[in-house]
Amino acid sequence: MIWLNIVAGFILIITGFILKRYPTLVSWYSIDISSDNEKSKFDLEGMSKMYRNILLTIGLIVILIYPILDFLELQIYIIPVSFSIIVIGIFSLYMGGEIFYKKRV
Repeated sequence: MIWLNIVAGFILIITGFILKRYPTLVSWYSIDISSDNEKSKFDLEGMSKMYRNILLTIGLIVILIYPILDFLELQIYIIPVSFSIIVIGIFSLYMGGEIFYKKRV
């Protein structure tokens, strides 16, 4: 069970660093913003940094949640808590991406 948390955590961490290095991998950025004028209004560096930080945090929490709950003898909650952390993190990624689109009127 602990290996599942470790692997999932490392996948999230590696994904965060990949998105920081190649920020255009975010698909909604390339689909929703088609013209160069629209792309100039978008803070791609800030968004990729935020994505890396959130994915790094989620990954570390998922890795550390098993030993913490095991120490507290709450093993039954490991899967629901890990799943909840990932879902909340993905939701925050989606909502946080909207911040970096600078609408100019």
